[in-house]
Amino acid sequence: MRYPNLAWACSQVRLANYEVAAQAEMSESRFSRCLTGRFEFSEEEKNKLAKCLGYPASWLFQAIQPPARIACEENQLAPA
Repeated sequence: MRYPNLAWACSQVRLANYEVAAQAEMSESRFSRCLTGRFEFSEEEKNKLAKCLGYPASWLFQAIQPPARIACEENQLAPA
């Protein structure tokens, strides 16, 4: 999934993908394809989604960044 924040926001407002797509005036298939990263959301679609979900577009569509890896010693990895 390319936009986990968007998927999370949909679940928080308790709307199915088809309901979110309808509120943003998108087809269900386009919304699904954009959500998974096969297509790109237009700026207008991003703004409509942000408005109907109540979250900033910058947060909904931010790039996924894994957390920084912390260094640990070898003996800490072995089971106790």
